[in-house]
Amino acid sequence: MLLILRVLRAPFFIAVIVPAILGTAVALFMGFPFSSRRFLLLILGLIALHGGANSANEYYDYLSGADLKEKRGETDLYGGSSLIKEGLISPKKVLLISFASFAVALIVGGYLTFTCGLPVFLLGVSGAFIGFFYTAPPIKLASRGLGELAVGVVFGVLIVLGSYYLFAGEVKVSPLYASLPVSLLITALLMINEIPDYEGDNRVGKRNLVVRLGKRGGAILFSILIAFAFFLIILFHFLGLFPKKTLLALIPLPLAFFVVRHTLLNYEDGERLLPANRGMMLLYLSVGLLYAVGFLLSKGVR
Repeated sequence: MLLILRVLRAPFFIAVIVPAILGTAVALFMGFPFSSRRFLLLILGLIALHGGANSANEYYDYLSGADLKEKRGETDLYGGSSLIKEGLISPKKVLLISFASFAVALIVGGYLTFTCGLPVFLLGVSGAFIGFFYTAPPIKLASRGLGELAVGVVFGVLIVLGSYYLFAGEVKVSPLYASLPVSLLITALLMINEIPDYEGDNRVGKRNLVVRLGKRGGAILFSILIAFAFFLIILFHFLGLFPKKTLLALIPLPLAFFVVRHTLLNYEDGERLLPANRGMMLLYLSVGLLYAVGFLLSKGVR
């Protein structure tokens, strides 16, 4: 079971859980009722979808030779798990895990589509398509410099909008705005994980943004994404779009300063960059949850 969780890259399930909570919180803030059954099915479906994408990426990264973990230290915070390369699991089993995960997502998504409407299906299929073809041929979004944009759209905009729709039964611009800071932060999380993979990705032609910009350029863009995420949280409040309590998401600003400074100083050394990798995961989690709490605490204050 532990092996399967490593293939699925379970620690990164926060990437789908956080925006799901945020989209739900925005719906409750807008006055729509909560359904524990829908919420639990939402989380299950998203985890299955994400696990399917992660294991598919594991498989296709192995085929492309992009995994150079032995040169970067032992951590699952970036790159793949190296389980196939280490002989702990076969490529065929990893692909089967991916298909099984997508099957679970399809079942859950089918039920939610039947009970909530066609937009759930459209959003789910879009997410599955982008997740699978992030590294899978012939599209290989990550190799075309589109992976970061795709991740930002799926783990921010699509999940927040989809979660909101499950409870509201409508699509509005408010959850779209709310999704943007989360989109920027998940894109930044992806980019900091790409920096230590620069050599391996470049060697096999996986031309993501870090490979195209170089480690220094990637670290600078990473920092800009974080700064802009916090700027939007402040801007949306002062434009009157969201309540004052959403500014709770600014509490982790000191952590953001640490992560940015540490990244700009250590982008050349994957081992020394590791505290920033870990800090970025905590930053994404804390900002996203505090943002959601701000909406929940402001129910009825519009």
